Amino acid sequence: MKAYDYNGTIIPLGDSARQVAYVECSCGCLASRVTNDSSKYKCSWCKRVYTLRKDHKTAR
Repeated sequence: MKAYDYNGTIIPLGDSARQVAYVECSCGCLASRVTNDSSKYKCSWCKRVYTLRKDHKTAR
């Protein structure tokens, strides 16, 4: 899964210095952060919700 910062730059796996703003959804869109939970991201198109782990290597 790809993670992006606010500038749209891909964040390499293991880089904990930058904050993840978006994650790539399986539909191809970018899922944005849910406001009340910083570890959850929701796709505005297909409504899938992703939970980002601290190392941002995998999502459920």
